[in-house]
Amino acid sequence: MRNDTIRHSGNRRGKKDGGKNWLFFLSVLLVLLPGCQSDEELPYLEVSATEIQFTKDAGGYTLEVQTNVEWTATVSPSTASAWLTLSAPGGAAGTTVLTVTAAANEN
Repeated sequence: MRNDTIRHSGNRRGKKDGGKNWLFFLSVLLVLLPGCQSDEELPYLEVSATEIQFTKDAGGYTLEVQTNVEWTATVSPSTASAWLTLSAPGGAAGTTVLTVTAAANEN
């Protein structure tokens, strides 16, 4: 009769299990990371033109303003408001059409 004893220390940390530990860690990380993102949208403002130029004759340009926040527009310096006007001083979130009009330069 044969009497063999099999012993197990309970410690299975060998090279083969190291890969499983990393795989488990990465799996948990991938599950938790998306939960760290904010649901809040960052404010943005997009204008259909980055530059407009007028000649000495009177003229106007129509711009489209897209944003997710309230916005305001001003003519600067304030002395320019004598010859440059805006169709709206601002707008709400969404898309707004803004017309910029210049008077003729008589000089």
